[in-house]
Amino acid sequence: MRAVLLILGGLLGAFVLGVALFNFVIMPRLVQHNVTVRVPRLVGIDLDEAQERCDQLGLNLQIEDRRYSEGVAPNQVLNQAPGAGMSVKRGRTVRVHVSLGAQLVTVPDVRGMTLRQASLQLDNANLDLGRISRIYVGEGGQVVQATRPRSGSGTVAGKPVDLLVAVGEGAEPFLMPNLVGRALEEVRELIETRGFRIGRVTYRSKKGVYPGTVLEHYPAGGALILRGESIDLVAATPD
Repeated sequence: MRAVLLILGGLLGAFVLGVALFNFVIMPRLVQHNVTVRVPRLVGIDLDEAQERCDQLGLNLQIEDRRYSEGVAPNQVLNQAPGAGMSVKRGRTVRVHVSLGAQLVTVPDVRGMTLRQASLQLDNANLDLGRISRIYVGEGGQVVQATRPRSGSGTVAGKPVDLLVAVGEGAEPFLMPNLVGRALEEVRELIETRGFRIGRVTYRSKKGVYPGTVLEHYPAGGALILRGESIDLVAATPD
């Protein structure tokens, strides 16, 4: 009889322990797993703060990409997925893109180059061509004398660089006409009869444009150009 009571007592204790384990360990985990929360707004805040907000709601934060972004401080969240306000289960991963700040580049040394060469160098350095100031001294064509910002200094990618160009006193400047929309052969004849040279001619496909139509040219319309300089053309792909 005593052995039976001991067995029953053991079974009762195991039952009570099982109930307690279920109520206080297993059940809360099941409930927590199915709890939904609203994704917090992370865009525009610092990465550390974004991590803290996700931790408070039981969400995982994953950095999917870091990229340069002018005007946005380093380590700020640029975008997120899922978006703010969406309902998700705890444990869900929120992916974010984070700013590296503005990309800084070095202004190349273009002194002694022609305007065309300098423009290509700036483009290669991820910089734009800014204002062009001309001084008429000596002889010869257009040669870059100085830049602003100065060569070797740092600046934000995509910013314009102004050029000071020396032009020979005997050089005769002309205002470049707008040739966009005109036939390529007509433009060729016009350029050559006015004392200029045809530079590089490239073709690009453009829907709805008649083949051989000029799409772009360098220098662009309104720029100053000297007699004898070359003009690059971009035209619609011929048939």
